[in-house]
Amino acid sequence: MSSRLIEFSLFLLGLGFSEVVIKPIVTRYFRKSLLLLPDIFDKLDPLMPRYISECSPEEMREMILNVIGQSAEEGSVKLSEREKQKLFKEFVRQYDPMKATIKVKK
Repeated sequence: MSSRLIEFSLFLLGLGFSEVVIKPIVTRYFRKSLLLLPDIFDKLDPLMPRYISECSPEEMREMILNVIGQSAEEGSVKLSEREKQKLFKEFVRQYDPMKATIKVKK
């Protein structure tokens, strides 16, 4: 019974450590990269209609990834390829061509 209590205490200690120390660090770092999204949208909004009409999907992907890289450099954020891919997926998930058209026409 005593060993189970020790194991349970160690489990709770580990869980607390991950919640208090590890989770905030990971969340802060990931959020910092997500803060780049508004800048990425602003840069890509006027370009997307042309990209859609003139580029292949592979070319468009590369152009978007280039803008993500440029925004990261300007924001002094270092992104790994994996993080760039996550931002790309988030951009694709959130991009609304109708809203972009309205912004471009103004």
